[in-house]
Amino acid sequence: RYLDASRLMLLAAKGDEVKFKSVHEHQSSLDSLNREIRNFTSTVFQPGLSPQQADLVASLIEEEDFCASLGETIYQIARRAERHPFGMEALNKVEVIVELVERVVAERLDHAAPHGNTAAAMQPVQTMRQSIVTSSTLPAEDRGALLALLGSAERAFFLAERIQSERASVSREIVAPALAERGLGGGLLAPQGA
Repeated sequence: RYLDASRLMLLAAKGDEVKFKSVHEHQSSLDSLNREIRNFTSTVFQPGLSPQQADLVASLIEEEDFCASLGETIYQIARRAERHPFGMEALNKVEVIVELVERVVAERLDHAAPHGNTAAAMQPVQTMRQSIVTSSTLPAEDRGALLALLGSAERAFFLAERIQSERASVSREIVAPALAERGLGGGLLAPQGA
Protein backbone atom coordinates (compact mmCIF):
# COMPACT_ATOMS: atom_id res chain seq x y z
CA ARG A 1 0.00 0.00 0.00
CA TYR A 2 2.75 2.45 0.97
CA LEU A 3 4.89 1.64 -2.07
CA ASP A 4 1.94 1.77 -4.46
CA ALA A 5 1.08 5.23 -3.13
CA SER A 6 4.72 6.32 -3.33
CA ARG A 7 4.96 5.28 -6.97
CA LEU A 8 2.07 7.62 -7.83
CA MET A 9 4.62 10.42 -7.41
CA LEU A 10 6.43 9.10 -10.48
CA LEU A 11 3.25 9.68 -12.48
CA ALA A 12 3.18 13.25 -11.17
CA ALA A 13 6.84 13.68 -12.18
CA LYS A 14 5.90 12.75 -15.75
CA GLY A 15 3.04 15.25 -15.74
CA ASP A 16 0.29 12.62 -15.63
CA GLU A 17 -2.96 13.44 -13.90
CA VAL A 18 -3.01 12.44 -10.22
CA LYS A 19 -5.54 12.98 -7.44
CA PHE A 20 -3.26 14.83 -5.02
CA LYS A 21 -2.50 18.56 -5.29
CA SER A 22 1.27 18.35 -4.92
CA VAL A 23 3.93 15.71 -4.34
CA HIS A 24 4.86 17.50 -1.10
CA GLU A 25 1.33 17.12 0.23
CA HIS A 26 1.24 13.48 -0.89
CA GLN A 27 4.59 12.74 0.78
CA SER A 28 3.34 14.23 4.06
CA SER A 29 0.40 11.82 3.97
CA LEU A 30 2.74 8.94 3.17
CA ASP A 31 4.99 9.86 6.08
CA SER A 32 2.00 9.63 8.44
CA LEU A 33 0.99 6.30 6.91
CA ASN A 34 4.51 4.93 7.34
CA ARG A 35 4.58 5.92 11.01
CA GLU A 36 1.28 4.12 11.57
CA ILE A 37 2.57 0.98 9.83
CA ARG A 38 5.84 1.06 11.78
CA ASN A 39 4.07 1.57 15.11
CA PHE A 40 1.62 -1.23 14.38
CA THR A 41 4.35 -3.70 13.44
CA SER A 42 6.40 -2.76 16.51
CA THR A 43 3.49 -3.63 18.80
CA VAL A 44 3.61 -7.19 17.44
CA PHE A 45 7.22 -7.52 18.62
CA GLN A 46 6.37 -8.83 22.10
CA PRO A 47 7.52 -11.64 24.41
CA GLY A 48 6.13 -15.04 23.62
CA LEU A 49 6.94 -15.10 19.92
CA SER A 50 8.71 -18.16 18.60
CA PRO A 51 12.14 -17.56 17.02
CA GLN A 52 10.55 -17.95 13.58
CA GLN A 53 7.84 -15.41 14.39
CA ALA A 54 10.32 -12.94 15.90
CA ASP A 55 12.50 -13.26 12.80
CA LEU A 56 9.47 -12.55 10.62
CA VAL A 57 8.47 -9.44 12.56
CA ALA A 58 12.07 -8.17 12.57
CA SER A 59 12.24 -8.69 8.80
CA LEU A 60 8.95 -6.82 8.31
CA ILE A 61 10.29 -3.88 10.33
CA GLU A 62 13.44 -3.81 8.20
CA GLU A 63 11.37 -4.01 5.02
CA GLU A 64 9.26 -1.08 6.20
CA ASP A 65 12.42 0.97 6.74
CA PHE A 66 13.69 0.23 3.23
CA CYS A 67 10.23 1.02 1.82
CA ALA A 68 10.26 4.38 3.60
CA SER A 69 13.70 5.14 2.15
CA LEU A 70 12.48 4.23 -1.33
CA GLY A 71 9.43 6.45 -0.85
CA GLU A 72 11.68 9.35 0.15
CA THR A 73 13.88 8.75 -2.90
CA ILE A 74 10.87 8.74 -5.23
CA TYR A 75 9.72 11.94 -3.55
CA GLN A 76 13.11 13.55 -4.26
CA ILE A 77 12.82 12.56 -7.92
CA ALA A 78 9.30 13.96 -8.19
CA ARG A 79 10.20 17.21 -6.39
CA ARG A 80 13.22 17.82 -8.60
CA ALA A 81 11.17 17.17 -11.71
CA GLU A 82 8.45 19.49 -10.42
CA ARG A 83 10.58 22.37 -9.14
CA HIS A 84 13.47 22.73 -11.57
CA PRO A 85 12.67 24.80 -14.69
CA PHE A 86 14.09 22.31 -17.19
CA GLY A 87 14.52 23.27 -20.84
CA MET A 88 12.88 21.16 -23.53
CA GLU A 89 15.95 18.97 -24.18
CA ALA A 90 16.36 18.29 -20.47
CA LEU A 91 12.64 17.59 -20.03
CA ASN A 92 12.91 14.76 -22.53
CA LYS A 93 15.72 13.26 -20.45
CA VAL A 94 13.69 13.71 -17.24
CA GLU A 95 10.88 11.67 -18.77
CA VAL A 96 13.31 8.91 -19.75
CA ILE A 97 14.80 8.82 -16.23
CA VAL A 98 11.40 8.72 -14.52
CA GLU A 99 10.13 5.98 -16.84
CA LEU A 100 13.30 3.97 -16.17
CA VAL A 101 12.79 4.25 -12.41
CA GLU A 102 9.15 3.29 -12.83
CA ARG A 103 10.04 0.19 -14.86
CA VAL A 104 12.96 -1.01 -12.72
CA VAL A 105 11.07 -0.60 -9.43
CA ALA A 106 8.11 -2.49 -10.91
CA GLU A 107 10.38 -5.32 -12.10
CA ARG A 108 11.67 -5.81 -8.58
CA LEU A 109 8.56 -5.27 -6.49
CA ASP A 110 5.54 -6.35 -8.52
CA HIS A 111 4.91 -10.03 -7.89
CA ALA A 112 3.55 -10.52 -11.41
CA ALA A 113 6.69 -9.13 -13.05
CA PRO A 114 10.05 -10.86 -13.48
CA HIS A 115 12.79 -9.66 -11.15
CA GLY A 116 15.36 -7.68 -13.10
CA ASN A 117 19.09 -7.30 -12.68
CA THR A 118 20.51 -4.09 -11.18
CA ALA A 119 23.64 -4.25 -13.34
CA ALA A 120 21.48 -4.37 -16.48
CA ALA A 121 19.35 -1.48 -15.21
CA MET A 122 22.48 0.60 -14.62
CA GLN A 123 23.55 0.49 -18.28
CA PRO A 124 21.00 3.06 -19.50
CA VAL A 125 21.87 5.20 -16.45
CA GLN A 126 25.53 5.20 -17.42
CA THR A 127 24.66 5.98 -21.04
CA MET A 128 22.41 8.85 -19.96
CA ARG A 129 25.07 10.20 -17.58
CA GLN A 130 27.65 10.22 -20.36
CA SER A 131 25.31 12.07 -22.71
CA ILE A 132 24.61 14.69 -20.02
CA VAL A 133 28.25 15.21 -19.06
CA THR A 134 29.41 15.58 -22.68
CA SER A 135 26.44 17.64 -23.90
CA SER A 136 27.29 20.98 -25.49
CA THR A 137 23.66 22.13 -25.63
CA LEU A 138 22.35 21.51 -22.10
CA PRO A 139 22.65 24.49 -19.73
CA ALA A 140 24.84 23.87 -16.68
CA GLU A 141 21.83 24.14 -14.34
CA ASP A 142 19.97 21.45 -16.27
CA ARG A 143 23.01 19.21 -16.33
CA GLY A 144 23.43 19.44 -12.57
CA ALA A 145 19.74 18.74 -11.92
CA LEU A 146 19.73 15.78 -14.33
CA LEU A 147 22.81 14.25 -12.70
CA ALA A 148 21.12 14.60 -9.30
CA LEU A 149 18.07 12.81 -10.73
CA LEU A 150 20.28 9.99 -11.97
CA GLY A 151 21.81 9.65 -8.51
CA SER A 152 18.33 9.32 -7.03
CA ALA A 153 17.42 6.80 -9.73
CA GLU A 154 20.41 4.62 -8.80
CA ARG A 155 19.42 4.79 -5.14
CA ALA A 156 15.86 3.75 -6.03
CA PHE A 157 17.16 0.71 -7.95
CA PHE A 158 19.29 -0.51 -5.04
CA LEU A 159 16.53 0.09 -2.47
CA ALA A 160 13.99 -1.79 -4.57
CA GLU A 161 16.41 -4.69 -4.89
CA ARG A 162 17.09 -4.62 -1.14
CA ILE A 163 13.35 -4.76 -0.41
CA GLN A 164 13.01 -7.76 -2.72
CA SER A 165 15.92 -9.58 -1.07
CA GLU A 166 14.51 -8.83 2.40
CA ARG A 167 11.16 -10.31 1.39
CA ALA A 168 12.95 -13.43 0.17
CA SER A 169 15.13 -13.75 3.28
CA VAL A 170 12.34 -14.78 5.67
CA SER A 171 9.14 -16.63 4.79
CA ARG A 172 6.09 -14.37 5.04
CA GLU A 173 3.91 -17.39 5.80
CA ILE A 174 2.48 -17.28 9.33
CA VAL A 175 2.37 -20.84 10.59
CA ALA A 176 0.96 -20.32 14.10
CA PRO A 177 -1.89 -18.24 15.58
CA ALA A 178 0.30 -16.17 17.93
CA LEU A 179 0.70 -13.29 15.46
CA ALA A 180 -2.99 -13.36 14.59
CA GLU A 181 -3.75 -12.77 18.26
CA ARG A 182 -1.62 -9.63 18.06
CA GLY A 183 -3.37 -8.26 14.99
CA LEU A 184 -1.75 -10.03 12.03
CA GLY A 185 -3.94 -12.67 10.44
CA GLY A 186 -2.64 -15.96 9.08
CA GLY A 187 -1.44 -16.35 5.52
CA LEU A 188 1.13 -14.59 3.39
CA LEU A 189 2.39 -11.16 4.37
CA ALA A 190 4.04 -10.45 1.02
CA PRO A 191 2.89 -10.76 -2.58
CA GLN A 192 3.12 -14.29 -3.87
CA GLY A 193 6.38 -14.79 -5.69
CA ALA A 194 8.01 -11.90 -3.82
